Amino acid sequence: MGVQQWGILAINPVQHLLDNWLQGLGQDYPILPWVMAHPLLAIIGILVSLALLQLLLGSISNIIKHLFVSLIKSPYSLLRWLLGKTTIPFRFSPFSASNHPDAGKTQDRIVVTLNRLETCKREQDQLLQELKKLISEREHQKAAIPNPNPSPLAKTDLTKTSL
Repeated sequence: MGVQQWGILAINPVQHLLDNWLQGLGQDYPILPWVMAHPLLAIIGILVSLALLQLLLGSISNIIKHLFVSLIKSPYSLLRWLLGKTTIPFRFSPFSASNHPDAGKTQDRIVVTLNRLETCKREQDQLLQELKKLISEREHQKAAIPNPNPSPLAKTDLTKTSL
């Protein structure tokens, strides 16, 4: 017996074992022969699967993050809710002018809006006074220097205008 025959005798059992194992895998997992026959499609499928897995894990991560934030905020929210519920009877007693919960807020908004309107009116009056003063100064300057082409703005009388 030569070296070649000893090599064949040594390789045959290993080859037979691997062959049986691969055939068993092919029978147990029918997708394996398809993957071997279509490697590019298999790679694309694996990449798509990995992308979907990444999206799934990212979504799970966001859900867990929001859950922890909610758990951290919940004692504060619960306390604020309880204080809001327990102080309502004191804020809206039967002796108040109105028992409607939004009536006070609406009244406050009306007062604030009226105050703002009054401030705007005062500012408008001041600006009108300043404008009248500037126009009268301009007329005095033009009266000192005769102008052959009078402007239509100089002829308007602002004292008769009302806003």
